[in-house]
Amino acid sequence: MSRTFTQARATIESSFTPLSSCISQDSSSARIRIYDAATGESQLFVAGINLHRLATARDIGRLVDELRQELEIMNLGKQAVRPVK
Repeated sequence: MSRTFTQARATIESSFTPLSSCISQDSSSARIRIYDAATGESQLFVAGINLHRLATARDIGRLVDELRQELEIMNLGKQAVRPVK
């Protein structure tokens, strides 16, 4: 079943709580920013996502999984470079 961009946005934006996220599009691609709403600090920003990757619920789920993996990798990297107290 084909999804509209509005449906894809709603699914993606609700998938990262307690973090906030926003997704926007231009004529051929989408951008996703995942951030901490309390501080405004970006956790992940991905641009150039082909809109065809958001066509079905399965496509959207796959993208959400990939974004979660990226967040996990980013968080591990942040922990690794924190100064030892």
